[in-house]
Amino acid sequence: MFIFCDEVDSYFADIKSKGAIVKFAPMDEPYGMRDFMIADPDGNHLNFGCELSKK
Repeated sequence: MFIFCDEVDSYFADIKSKGAIVKFAPMDEPYGMRDFMIADPDGNHLNFGCELSKK
C-alpha cells in the first residue's frame, strides 16, 4: 500500500521514534518520489512518500 504525505522526513522520524519496523529510510527514488517503507506487526509493508517536485 502507498500512502501520500507532505512531510516525508518528519513523518518518518515520528513513526520511527514510536517503534515502527523500518524496511528502508526516506530516499529520493529515480521514479520521482521520496519515500520510505515500514512493516506493521503482521508483516504488511506500507510505503509513505511524496513527489520530489512537492517536497
